[in-house]
Amino acid sequence: MVLTLTIKQSDDMDFWDPDKEEFVYYPDTTINLNHCLLAISKWEEIWKRPFIQPPYSTRKMSEEEIISYIRCMSDEPIPDYVIQCMTPSDIRKITNYINDTKTATTIKKRTRGGNGEAMTSELLYFYLSAFRMPFDICERWHLSRLLALIEIADIKNQPPKKMGKAATMRSNAKLNKARRAGRHG
Repeated sequence: MVLTLTIKQSDDMDFWDPDKEEFVYYPDTTINLNHCLLAISKWEEIWKRPFIQPPYSTRKMSEEEIISYIRCMSDEPIPDYVIQCMTPSDIRKITNYINDTKTATTIKKRTRGGNGEAMTSELLYFYLSAFRMPFDICERWHLSRLLALIEIADIKNQPPKKMGKAATMRSNAKLNKARRAGRHG
């Protein structure tokens, strides 16, 4: 699911065209933004550092990095005037969209995350590969859904936990009681 925003030039904002030597008014512009693995991959290619830092949350970013990420979230180039016309409300909508979970899945205990390892786009692509998930589909999912899917795949692929000694003894006692009841009945 993408976020669609219509960016409007405010009345108090003027843009000067030096070639025509006149003020320019830009029309309303609609942009589509997608917080996904593909966007993160583009951002990391530019900035050469992980987008997601332990404990697996979005890093604190400079204004320049945020603008860069907004550009990475779009499949179409975003003109400079569109970025300049964004209001605090537009930025809040983008931030809310990024932070939204976009899934009904809740995972009580994370199986990863205690080792302090940065979650890079390459690591996420590795998980897609390891769990045989299609890149072309999954890389465009909202990041929270993708992380939930990877977490579920990891949990479901874990070997069953062995029972403790006390639980094994209770289970065996229950089985023995059922067997004895079956022989006498």
